[in-house]
Amino acid sequence: MGRPDRRIRPGGAEIGNPPEKFTRYFAELRRQRFKTCVHAGEEGPAAYVRQAFELLEADRIDHGVAILDDERLVRDVAAAETPLTVCPTSNARLNVVPSLRAHPLPAMLSMGLNVSLHSDDPAYFESYLTDTYASTAAHLGLDRPTLAHLAANAIRSAFLPPAARQAFLDRLETQVRQQLP
Repeated sequence: MGRPDRRIRPGGAEIGNPPEKFTRYFAELRRQRFKTCVHAGEEGPAAYVRQAFELLEADRIDHGVAILDDERLVRDVAAAETPLTVCPTSNARLNVVPSLRAHPLPAMLSMGLNVSLHSDDPAYFESYLTDTYASTAAHLGLDRPTLAHLAANAIRSAFLPPAARQAFLDRLETQVRQQLP
């Protein structure tokens, strides 16, 4: 799997900045009852996802595609239902995966991981959320029930009060019922 050219990355580099460097910071966030999200496993290895999961106890992990290199970690993260916000368009454009067609999203779903689709710097990558859903569906052959499942995962993983989360899930269910045969 090729690694991205860091010259085109708009944010901070993941390589050389393992999650373990931020253990005390995240412990303080948890002490203050903040929800946490960690960027891990896009450019970095599965070990970074493990650190985000085990050391930082992240509530959600951005990207996480490298998780597939560690079978035990896949089982642990799936069992904990820790959300992974997957961004296929940026992963393809940064050469994290060779192409959108080669993205491991279907494998992640089949392994029971709590994944959802996200856009990741939409203006930079010229792929807003609806574009991401459409292109990912087209390139990976995802059907409407799978797309609805991904959307529900995103809602369940959102840092929202329970009543708001349920309201969005109800709206999604209504939309799905109206559009699916």
